[in-house]
Amino acid sequence: MCCRFGGQKDPLEELKDHKQMADLETYIQEFDILWNRAEMTERQALVFFLGGLKVEIKNMVKMFEPKTLYQAYNLAKLQENTISHK
Repeated sequence: MCCRFGGQKDPLEELKDHKQMADLETYIQEFDILWNRAEMTERQALVFFLGGLKVEIKNMVKMFEPKTLYQAYNLAKLQENTISHK
């Protein structure tokens, strides 16, 4: 019935549409939940994670070319701290 009447979105679609709207920690927690439900590699998840970040965080993180989500999370947190202390 869920499929016929529009139940839950596909986890991959939710991950694709997920954007950072509030603080970074909330975004990371929500992203992890969605990633665990989607069937994708860490490299693919990294692309989605970076795509959903706020621009002022995303550009700095991408500059360092993180290879893992863990690296991207840490770089994003550092950039968020830098922004909040300006």
